[in-house]
Amino acid sequence: MTGTGTNAAGASAPPRTMERRARPTPGPPNRWPLPVHVVLTVAVLVALVAVNVWFVCSPLYLRLAYGPLRPPDAPLAGPPDWVADAADATAGYVAARRGREAVALLVDAPDAAVGARALADRVPTPAVAGRAPARIGSADAGTATGIVPGRTLFDQAELDHLADVRRIIERLFALGIAALAGLALALAADAATGRRRTRAALVHGGQLAVGLTVLVGVLVAVAWDGLFTAFHMLLFPPGTWQFPSDSRLIQLFPDWFWQSAAAVLAGLLLVEGLVVRRVAGRPRAGR
Repeated sequence: MTGTGTNAAGASAPPRTMERRARPTPGPPNRWPLPVHVVLTVAVLVALVAVNVWFVCSPLYLRLAYGPLRPPDAPLAGPPDWVADAADATAGYVAARRGREAVALLVDAPDAAVGARALADRVPTPAVAGRAPARIGSADAGTATGIVPGRTLFDQAELDHLADVRRIIERLFALGIAALAGLALALAADAATGRRRTRAALVHGGQLAVGLTVLVGVLVAVAWDGLFTAFHMLLFPPGTWQFPSDSRLIQLFPDWFWQSAAAVLAGLLLVEGLVVRRVAGRPRAGR
């Protein structure tokens, strides 16, 4: 549309033209395509879980678990130093830090039967289906607990279960390494192009970690036994993970150990999720 007018002196004004304002050209999207975004989001969770499981299997955590983190009234399956060493050897095997001989050649300490007898006398009838109550009341400590000092610590069924646990943890660690590598490649691609696509996946991965922690925390609080059983039923073949409560594997890693480990894993994942979400969601410097 054009038009003419006059100025103050009566001269004709130049015609005015109404021009459509050009829309700004949109820049590149700051998010990966949806399938890649979902994979990277899950990769954040997998990497955090793998790192935390590695920590719970470490000698540092085990010394804490059987020291400051142990409930004051929680019994031990033998002398404290021997328990810590046996637990470290077992965790070292399932975390692929040691070979099978680390657990296959473990033996009870000479005075372990005394501690094992005291433990068997204090172990309540377990609530988890499939675990028989401890045999207590015998005057012979070795008979009451099934322990013979100097004998191999774990029987064949327990060793087979530990091998199953090792295979699962090895797969988790492999997935964790792959997740970290994928996130590193995505961040490198963003750095090369000056984009921030991976940041959105990190934010959502942190949110996923926080949400999962809250959900599992509620389940642990209201239904620990059911969750523990369902977890084993999901991961292990039937009949391979249930042991009597007087078995050395159960006595070495009793319920209080797993409850403490679950609390530590949940706490770490919650804090890490919040930190990742906060750092990744921070605006770029200078904007």
